[in-house]
Amino acid sequence: MKVEKIAGVVFALSKQAWHPPLLQEHIKELQIYYKKDHNGLNLLTNPLPGIDEQLFLDSVKMYHITEIDALQAIKTHGLEGAVQIRDYVLQQAARYKEKKRRSSRYRRLYDAVFS
Repeated sequence: MKVEKIAGVVFALSKQAWHPPLLQEHIKELQIYYKKDHNGLNLLTNPLPGIDEQLFLDSVKMYHITEIDALQAIKTHGLEGAVQIRDYVLQQAARYKEKKRRSSRYRRLYDAVFS
């Protein structure tokens, strides 16, 4: 325990063990996800994906999309629909990145001219 006197007031300070805060909402979300029934998408009971499906699975791995989620997208929207969704999302991400890059470039130019 540490005792300090500041402006005539005595403070008794003691250290407490610090623990990072638990993000309850994130934990609940993960628990819900892993409790989902993925039996219909079990890779051991279902036939292996075809060449086109495997190419799609490989193309979304780099974006940290799990095989289960990618197979669910194929099951829900078909291969063509899943590919269209992937392409649309990548297009929007590139557009956002370009817009952000452009706006920062204009901001630097504006600062250089008007500062």
